[in-house]
Amino acid sequence: EHLLMKRERTGQGLPSANAFPLPAGVESMTCTWGQCIVSGPAVGKARQQINMVADTAKRQPRVTDKVAQHSYQIMFGMHLVPLMRAKNRPKLFEIGLGCDMGYGPGASVFLWKALFPHAELWEAEYDAHCVHQSQAEGLLDGINVVTGDQGDRATVQDWVAKSGG
Repeated sequence: EHLLMKRERTGQGLPSANAFPLPAGVESMTCTWGQCIVSGPAVGKARQQINMVADTAKRQPRVTDKVAQHSYQIMFGMHLVPLMRAKNRPKLFEIGLGCDMGYGPGASVFLWKALFPHAELWEAEYDAHCVHQSQAEGLLDGINVVTGDQGDRATVQDWVAKSGG
């Protein structure tokens, strides 16, 4: 499991980030079971990749809260951008289309299509009606979609089987 936190201005961002702010000079912390990697401000190529993700997101018809509010461009820039150069067709599987977001579903779909035009893209969503409506509007053209409850083990196993793992 991973956790990424970005040092943001006081009062901005997630309540947990405000309650447990990172020390000065630390931009992010990525944790897996048993270890955490603490990073200072990204520079050079890493900063360019982070900025490219943020700039790409801001040019889309809908700007995902993942960039506008949660600073996930740090994680995406560091860990996903290398997939853009993958020799084999990368696969990206996202859980949550954003059907309950005030700006409407699919904001991250625009970002994934822009960043990974040759990737095999998958979306999983609980709200099947929202998925059907989004498909009818063309929002999910070129996107593989599965529906169901991510809290149900059998459903998730079915998603893995359908997407090819």
